[in-house]
Amino acid sequence: MIQSALAADSLEGVPVAAKALVDAAKSSEGAIPESAVSQAEDVAKASDLEAARAAFKPLSDTMISALVARDEESGQYYEAFCPTADAAWIQAGKEVANPYYGASMLQCGTIRKGL
Repeated sequence: MIQSALAADSLEGVPVAAKALVDAAKSSEGAIPESAVSQAEDVAKASDLEAARAAFKPLSDTMISALVARDEESGQYYEAFCPTADAAWIQAGKEVANPYYGASMLQCGTIRKGL
């Protein structure tokens, strides 16, 4: 949800989704890394797109690492990477929707692998 909103140049639903991730991380008994809590809180507190996108980078890295560590592919999510932003993210679907640049560079990046 966070990735989709940022790719659409919007903060709509971002605080709610980030807070839901905080709650999930706190109750996941290690399935979601503890570092994701403060990172998701930073995303939730972002007051503009620039701040949300900056906070989304470390959260994305943490969540990608957590999914890769599970060593099982869901077939629902994909890791994408934008060389211009030097950042990765998780998204549903194989069509790149860049959360770091939104409409200005929506398709900048490539799908690295399924998660």
